Amino acid sequence: MDTNDLKGRIAETLVEGILRRAGYRVALAGREHRVRDLLKVGSDGFMPDLLAWRQTEDERAAPPRLVPIEVKYRADVGSALRLEAFDLAKDAEQWHDLYFVFVTEHPERGRSCFQVVDLSQCPAGTPWRTVDLHEVRDLDIYWHTVEEYEYLVKMIFPVLSGSAARTPMRRLPARITAVRVSR
Repeated sequence: MDTNDLKGRIAETLVEGILRRAGYRVALAGREHRVRDLLKVGSDGFMPDLLAWRQTEDERAAPPRLVPIEVKYRADVGSALRLEAFDLAKDAEQWHDLYFVFVTEHPERGRSCFQVVDLSQCPAGTPWRTVDLHEVRDLDIYWHTVEEYEYLVKMIFPVLSGSAARTPMRRLPARITAVRVSR
């Protein structure tokens, strides 16, 4: 079993959970979730993993803004940005407002396990830089929500890597009673 694929799927589910906690509705849209790919019918173009939107007071007056999100698990986000940014940008070129959310159990010191590249803020030919998920103002996600899910990343991913015995167990912060991820 490829644990990186499993971590990628778990990362998608965790990001979906964060978005739902922040009041978004979320649709699974990526290639892995599309029936037509199973049947080998139609185009095989890039599709972000998630499409998120917030319920508006009057959706008939104006449709909600869709937020396309591609989720990537990477053990080392910095290396992934240096090695993969060109290919990732090429795959997603028709999605100018796409957010890449990188999930890692090994963030740099002082950084979140959930880091974002906002393609609309990355001029062509410039190196990609990440910001922590809770710092993306347009998404309006609070740090305490991200923190709850970071705890899960730091508990689950080492187990999948076989390094759980070397990872010290931390207590769940007292204010966190349950983290629900719904489908």
